[in-house]
Amino acid sequence: MNKSVFILVLVYILASIPFSCGPDAKVIAEQAAKDWTEDSKPGIAKSIADSITEITTGNDIPSISKMWSSDLREIIATTEPENISWSYSEPQTASNNSLTVTASSILNIDLPFYGAYTISVDFDLTIDTRNEETTVWEIATDSLSATSNSRRVAVVEFDGWYVGDNEVTTAYDSDTATAQISMSNGEAGEYTMRLRKAGVGERVEEIVFDYDGISTVQELFFVPHKDRDWSEGGKYPDSEEYYTELVYEEKKILKLENVCPPRLTVNTGDNTYRKNQSWFFAGEQWEYTVEIPKERYDYYEYWGRKEILTYKQYVINTDHDVWIEDIVDMFVEESREKEWTDYNTIWFMQSFVQSFPYKSDDMTTRYDDYPRYPAETIVDGGDCEDSAILLAALVRKLNHGVALLLFREDAHMAVGVEVDEDFADNWSLPYELTYYTDDDGQMYAYCETTAEGWGFGEKPPDIESSPDISVVN
Repeated sequence: MNKSVFILVLVYILASIPFSCGPDAKVIAEQAAKDWTEDSKPGIAKSIADSITEITTGNDIPSISKMWSSDLREIIATTEPENISWSYSEPQTASNNSLTVTASSILNIDLPFYGAYTISVDFDLTIDTRNEETTVWEIATDSLSATSNSRRVAVVEFDGWYVGDNEVTTAYDSDTATAQISMSNGEAGEYTMRLRKAGVGERVEEIVFDYDGISTVQELFFVPHKDRDWSEGGKYPDSEEYYTELVYEEKKILKLENVCPPRLTVNTGDNTYRKNQSWFFAGEQWEYTVEIPKERYDYYEYWGRKEILTYKQYVINTDHDVWIEDIVDMFVEESREKEWTDYNTIWFMQSFVQSFPYKSDDMTTRYDDYPRYPAETIVDGGDCEDSAILLAALVRKLNHGVALLLFREDAHMAVGVEVDEDFADNWSLPYELTYYTDDDGQMYAYCETTAEGWGFGEKPPDIESSPDISVVN
């Protein structure tokens, strides 16, 4: 419902400068594990904390966020892929009925971080009784078997199968389990069982879930109407009116949970990339879907970078990108409704840009110094100069003065937003305003783009050098 953007990029391309933005990875991992432990998160949560600590201390996870929350952020995607299929045998009027349900689909999800993820898949099975309120039904010692054939996923720990909130199996090393379920004495109506497989997956940029192998086989026992007699030994009447009907919903819920929230990137088939973004600002949660024409992304991806001498050209060369104007229009409209100042609007954009995943150049492009255009950063993520370029492009569309700040000694880049002396003199926020003055006497407030939580004009304490200022407009 909302979208924001914050960008900053500056200076000349120096292939020899490695950029490393954000806080220390080991500290983040330890804090994440501490949060999980203190909140007494059971099972899966603790496994995630342990996995993140192990992976991060091995320097496999980039430093992403300044502020860690003990709450898991989650993306729940309800999908009905075209190739999903369900089949089951109709209940027969016999004492034992064998029911087979098969669901198959392939879902591709882009997870831009290396990290530990909790993965669960839900299948809803609805039992619909067809008799009066006095009808009872029972599924006695019901057996469910399910197998997940996952590709390109390293499973750290399989945490079990669940029906509803109840664990019905213990943890296994494999992702195959058989659950024994007993349900009885239900009133007439609709009842839903949820079969959920939970496990912890470890680092991959793209995880392909292939559930062609999932099936459930159930031994069903149907109980007749309460006021009808039935013989001893479990033999039930043959009359169809005494039995329940099972209805299987064609629905699959995929849930991914991570201390560092995953992002979904979808190529919709209509030559458009769509990026779903969610972030917090001013006490509210905002959501926005960015749409980028594939042809623009391809154009920038294959642009001759050797001919570009300055970072600010990555900002200026986006002047004809209508999709950037759409993002800015959204921020302006939302800010107008809130009666925010231009500076608050830019801060709003900054928080949006901070919510994008941090990715080092060598992790995504095989190059150590690879500036990205805004379209590439939104689709693929990026490091400090990439997020700075993105924010600078957004601020520039507001016709507000903006610069890229290159801190050579700190190997870092940020955005400078034009402010004046009155703004500085009337500063009232509880942190010190950091700004820099160029050779013409123009002041630029520091804006951090690589980690969530940094405010407008707030500089991380580990940035100690003075920047080169590259004015964009």
